[in-house]
Amino acid sequence: MICDLHLHSNYSIDGRGDISELSKIMNNTEVSVISITDHNTLAHHSEVSQYFNSHKQEVLYGSEISCTSAITGNFEFHVLAYWNKKPERVSDISIFNLCEQISSITERQFDHLINEYSPEEMTEILSFWTAYKSRNLKESVARHPFILTLYNREITDEKRAIDFRERRRSLKKQLATSKDWPQFPPLEEVFDQIIKTGGIPVLAHPERYQIATATLEMVIEEMCFNGLGGIERRNGKFDHLQTKHKLSQSLGSDLHDLTQFGTDKHYSSLDEQFMFSEILNKIANSN
Repeated sequence: MICDLHLHSNYSIDGRGDISELSKIMNNTEVSVISITDHNTLAHHSEVSQYFNSHKQEVLYGSEISCTSAITGNFEFHVLAYWNKKPERVSDISIFNLCEQISSITERQFDHLINEYSPEEMTEILSFWTAYKSRNLKESVARHPFILTLYNREITDEKRAIDFRERRRSLKKQLATSKDWPQFPPLEEVFDQIIKTGGIPVLAHPERYQIATATLEMVIEEMCFNGLGGIERRNGKFDHLQTKHKLSQSLGSDLHDLTQFGTDKHYSSLDEQFMFSEILNKIANSN
């Protein structure tokens, strides 16, 4: 069984593709189970219900939520939340409020970063986006101008693209030490809300965090104390912690363009990563 529990739609600020279109192409793919995990929002769940309610393939409710650890200060971690049934705004209002709060923090962080770029740099970034991206430019700018600097993987001039990413990373690290830098909520608060609403928290892409391995292992230990249910497995680097804490393994492509779903490019990103039934059983029994 091939599963992909880490997908993004146009409900993510860096995502592309309609959930309605995804529902049409799933029957023609080898993927059996998916979860759309848009950043810091549950707004996409309504469309998941609408378009996959009678679908023969399984779709789990998900979100990718930003948080921080007391161990690493303002450093941002991403936690995938999975629910077997849709959280309802009436009864689960706190998790909706938390996601809206985090989205607001993201916007404020972007505002801080924008101020660090010159008008000439922003003009160049805009021209890059216009030339090499297929997303609707007007729509993107309306959501937030700084989105244009975040995901420029498809830019032809890779060196300049890397320069922008490195500049952004450096600026973010520098600004994160400022008292004015908006901070994401602590992981214990995020985990508490996920678990209270019947969800399972899973650490996303542990191999991407640019901190010392020993420090990341301490953060994972902290997450385990707060109810971590699993870790996305990429290279087996943290298998010992999965064994120690009896964590489930979760796998996904982190695809940000649903128009690529089911293509060779999508399958190559999964790279024979088959979902273990353990995490699916854990999610199924979470409510």
